Amino acid sequence: MIEIQNLTKRYKNNQEPTLKNISLKIVDTGLYYLVGKSGSGKSTLLQIIGGMDYDYQGKVIVDKKDLSSLNEIEKADYRYQKISFIFQDYQAIEKETVLDNLLKPLAISSLSLSEKKKKIAECLKRVGLLNKLKKNFNELSGGEKKRIALVRGLIKETPILLADEPLASLNKNIRNDITDILVEESRKRAVIIITHEEDEIPECAEVFRLIDGKITFENKIDQQVNLPLKPKTRHPFSLIDNFREIYTNLLSKRKFLTIALFSLVVALFSITFSFLLSNGVKNSLESTITSFMSENSLVITNKDESYTGTAFAEVR
Repeated sequence: MIEIQNLTKRYKNNQEPTLKNISLKIVDTGLYYLVGKSGSGKSTLLQIIGGMDYDYQGKVIVDKKDLSSLNEIEKADYRYQKISFIFQDYQAIEKETVLDNLLKPLAISSLSLSEKKKKIAECLKRVGLLNKLKKNFNELSGGEKKRIALVRGLIKETPILLADEPLASLNKNIRNDITDILVEESRKRAVIIITHEEDEIPECAEVFRLIDGKITFENKIDQQVNLPLKPKTRHPFSLIDNFREIYTNLLSKRKFLTIALFSLVVALFSITFSFLLSNGVKNSLESTITSFMSENSLVITNKDESYTGTAFAEVR
């Protein structure tokens, strides 16, 4: 159960609050759509529910816990145990494979690597992209990337699924397929979706309309209240997961690393050559000077003040 009480959100550079005294309830299962113009506060509300923004007035209570009262560890647990997010911007490195990208949400789960791969394959099959498992992200079309972003939200199986325009840039047939998946997911968890396209909202959904920071309710539906899904425990990153992440990041930046390595080699060569050159010049000068000097050369040194009472002392 999500209960929002008198929620107000204000950004520093804006005189008017983005969200104004919002109150609403979302039960354990059901399909909910946030509708409104750009800048109406939809993404802000989604981020607050998702535990990514705590700078607000009012209360956001999830399963009887006020999010603003959580410490940093509890906030991280909340995001891991309760929230899955479908982002607009894919959250992917272009050079990584689909498998590597989808392993990230499961990196700190207790599943074995084979269990993770099995779960990923099942979710990819649901969106018709099982054959893209080993493809690099930059080899996918925009619609395929959108569906991979959907899979990232499906594989964690958390009680709350948040989606920021999951159907944008998809054709009608794929939209219908994805909507069917979201409706199916809403039978076992709360699915909250941002959209600009009202014609894509199914009849079984409850609609929250945001206008100038205030909320109105439409299509009021009695959503079913179920027991929340079993909480998940966070685990430390395994050594394999760490190496995989390092390798993927290095691979995605190989052009930059090649240039940097080449520059480093050139710099080291220049420094070494300069040192050897200066050392050679020094030795050459010393050798030249020494060759011009002989045993009979006149050497002028400072006068020794210790000679007194002699003829030398009189000549001053």
